[in-house]
Amino acid sequence: MAIDFQFQALANSDNTLVAGKVIAVASLDLEWGLIAAGIAGSAGLYYKTKNISYLYGAVSIASVIPYSFIALYPTAKKLLAIRQNNTVGGKSDSMKDNKSNDADVEALLSRWSLFHFGRTVFGLGALFVTLYGVVSEDGVRFILFNN
Repeated sequence: MAIDFQFQALANSDNTLVAGKVIAVASLDLEWGLIAAGIAGSAGLYYKTKNISYLYGAVSIASVIPYSFIALYPTAKKLLAIRQNNTVGGKSDSMKDNKSNDADVEALLSRWSLFHFGRTVFGLGALFVTLYGVVSEDGVRFILFNN
């Protein structure tokens, strides 16, 4: 029952930014771990096979890190600051007078969405280029079937 109450309080549309922050912070360890595993795996396969696709995959997934710090996090930080400035302690039931322009918030949300899409493209690019390396002539089959 307590979990249901917490979920209902968090899932309220007024809490979207706060919920996003909670989820993002909670998933950081998993995210960074998966990026590190992707880099290590692709780099290791490149070292063993000299298949350039694996190197491209490692670089593509590694580029998510600087991209996030340069593009995504500053925009998210601005959005959270706006929410903090318009509420008491960031709580949705304590709205003060709106000190920000709705058009500015809408523009920041659109920018964040676009930047997040770009970040997703880096991950998908890494996946596809690495899969291409797997099915190519000198892919993983080189390691598995070469005696």
